[in-house]
Amino acid sequence: MTPLVSIIMGSTSDLPILEKAASFLDSMEIPFEMNALSAHRTPREVEEFARNAGYRQLYLETHTNLEAAIRLYEKLGFKNLQEMQPAEG
Repeated sequence: MTPLVSIIMGSTSDLPILEKAASFLDSMEIPFEMNALSAHRTPREVEEFARNAGYRQLYLETHTNLEAAIRLYEKLGFKNLQEMQPAEG
């Protein structure tokens, strides 16, 4: 069956954490695939993977303390979702 979701991890050392997501998708009978691709080391390859898979939106997540990664993603054209959120009030 064609996957509806791609779980992309920076390295296989992330697998124990992402297995929870895989278990959830299995329980919901949602077809998925898992790949080890580094957005930090090879961001264009991650973007190319997403485009070739037919995805129209790509979300990259990183820790807010990784300022260099955030700057890299913004330089590549990604938008910071936290900055796009409407102000509370």
